[in-house]
This record gives sequence, C-alpha cells and structure tokens, in this order.
Amino acid sequence: MENLPRIIAELKEMEKRIDAKLDSILLQNPNPFPFERIKKGKRLKCFCRASRLLIEADWVDDARILLEEMEKEGLKWRQ
Repeated sequence: MENLPRIIAELKEMEKRIDAKLDSILLQNPNPFPFERIKKGKRLKCFCRASRLLIEADWVDDARILLEEMEKEGLKWRQ
C-alpha cells in the first residue's frame, strides 16, 4: 500500500459520506424502513474505521484484507 496518508484521509472522508448517506436514507424513507441499505452502510463505515485504525497502527497487511472486503461489499474508490 502506497501513500498511506492519502488512504487514511480518503477513509475518513468516506466515513463522513456514509454518515451523510445514512441520514439521507432515514429522512427519505420513514416507512417502510430500508433495513438492508442501513445495514450495508453501517457495515461499510465499520470497515472504513477499522481499516483506518489498522493503517494508523502500522498493521497494513491486515488493513489490506479489510479494504479488499470493502470492495467485495460494493465500495467504489474515488479516482
């Protein structure tokens, strides 16, 4: 993994975007409640935070595994 500070910054930004998206989902869909979308958003946010903390703790190989799992969940990285 190259450019770790950039990855950490992107993960922090992604956590903020996920929070905003979850808030938007809740405001737009009071009933019926979109449980799957909320569950997926929370799972991706958890992956972001865990990956960021692992990188900051210099456990880059473990973070790489989580980042790969995030991609399997459908996460789109900024280009």
